[in-house]
Amino acid sequence: MTATKSTNDKWYLDAALKEEADASKVDTFVRKIESLEAAEYIDSPKDLATYGLDQPQAEVMIWTKEAGEKPVEKSFAVLIGKSDAEKKRVIVKNARLDYLFNVDSAFLDEFPKEAKDWKAPEPEKKKPEKKEGEK
Repeated sequence: MTATKSTNDKWYLDAALKEEADASKVDTFVRKIESLEAAEYIDSPKDLATYGLDQPQAEVMIWTKEAGEKPVEKSFAVLIGKSDAEKKRVIVKNARLDYLFNVDSAFLDEFPKEAKDWKAPEPEKKKPEKKEGEK
């Protein structure tokens, strides 16, 4: 699934920018990924399979474009590995780094299972007002 922010500052769930996403859900998720804090570091892991990273639960790719005279594009990938429900922790790997993070798994609650989880809510339809004397 891909969420794309357009030039009109709205999030969309498709490359054609036709299906609008719920901006608050996407923004909340991106901020949670951005602010993950390690409870523990795992230096130089020998076998990524031990941590569920050989076949991760998910891979989150984030691209940014810094404004300026020459816009600079940056990207990073975060791999989501094994979860420990009892400790409420999950193993995470920034693809650019050689070490792993053990982080609070609460952000997984915001993780969409499918595109419809982030779809913008349908606008409420107004009911026609009744005229005086109508039932």
